[in-house]
Amino acid sequence: MSHTLPPILPGASPLLAAAPARSAHRNDRPLTTLYQRPSRHEPQWLCSVRRVDARGRMIDKAVFPALGWSPGVRLGYSLEDNIVVVGRFGIPKLWITAAGDLRLPARFRRKTGIHTSDRILLAAHIAEGILLLFGPGAVDLMITGKWKATPSSGEGR
Repeated sequence: MSHTLPPILPGASPLLAAAPARSAHRNDRPLTTLYQRPSRHEPQWLCSVRRVDARGRMIDKAVFPALGWSPGVRLGYSLEDNIVVVGRFGIPKLWITAAGDLRLPARFRRKTGIHTSDRILLAAHIAEGILLLFGPGAVDLMITGKWKATPSSGEGR
C-alpha cells in the first residue's frame, strides 16, 4: 500500500488547536532562523585582496558582480596619489573579461606602478559604483601614515 499522509500543519487540526500550550511564550519564527547579533558598524566598503596574474588579470567573484560589472563592461580610471579609482567614467581603458575578471593592460600597470604577482587591496563602494585599487606602495603609505612605528621601552602597544 502506498498511501500518503496529509501534512500536519500547526493550527490546522482541531485536536492540535484544542491542546493546551506548553508555555506562555510563543515563538512564531521558523526553526531555521538563527540569531545574528546586529552589527554596530555597517561597512560602506566591500574589500578584498587579490593578486595580479601573469596576464594582468585580477580574479574576484564577489566584488565585481556586487558593483554590477558583468563581462564586457568597459571602465575608466583616474590616478589619485598612489590610489587608482576605477569606475564607469572617463575614457574606457580597462574591461571585465568574458570570465568576469578585471583586465589590467600592461600600459595601465606601468603607469600605476602595479606589477604582475602584486597583491592589490580592492575596496568597492557599492553605492558610488567605484573601485579603489591600493597597490603595495599605497598600502605602505596608508599604514605608515596611521601608525608611527617608534621603538618602545619593551612594552607592547
